[in-house]
Amino acid sequence: MLEIQNWNSHVKHMLSKLTAGIHSLNMVKNIVPFYLKRIIYLANIQSHLNYAVCVWGSMLTSSNRNKVKVKQNHAIRAIFNLNRRTSVKPFLKKARLLNFEDLMNLSLLNISYRYVNDYLPLRITNLYEIQTHDRITRNRNSLLTPVHSLEIYNKSFLGRAPHLWLHLSNTLKSAKTKKLFSKTYTHSCISSY
Repeated sequence: MLEIQNWNSHVKHMLSKLTAGIHSLNMVKNIVPFYLKRIIYLANIQSHLNYAVCVWGSMLTSSNRNKVKVKQNHAIRAIFNLNRRTSVKPFLKKARLLNFEDLMNLSLLNISYRYVNDYLPLRITNLYEIQTHDRITRNRNSLLTPVHSLEIYNKSFLGRAPHLWLHLSNTLKSAKTKKLFSKTYTHSCISSY
């Protein structure tokens, strides 16, 4: 029988790392300027959120996902020395930082970008299918969005990355470099906060 990984142990370990990062932010929040607090956040919080998030992020239960979001919000509040009831959305914009959902989506979209532009290793490339045909249409060379009967497959990066890619604007899809793609996507997310 197929055993489904629930990622509880990973989340528990990551939450302890995030708690330590929040503690470091709280220790210096009244001492160092904003730009240094942002660097501490990137090193001690976002680095843990980003680590292989394309694999585990969309597989989280709603409870675990909420725990991660709460910790990220604590970190943002520590950077700006806010009380616990203050909404962090405008402060994410001010700090030019992505929320957890957008970090996860960016990671998945980076996989799609690398696939479409032949930057993925062959073992991963072979997992995807691309739609090709002779007619000139908007989605002629798009990733096929798989529909699978297993929910775990649809939640995985194999199911989610093509789905997210399909709903991107053509301007974003045609970015010349991955760095430009990531920067443009990040800017569009932050501007919506």
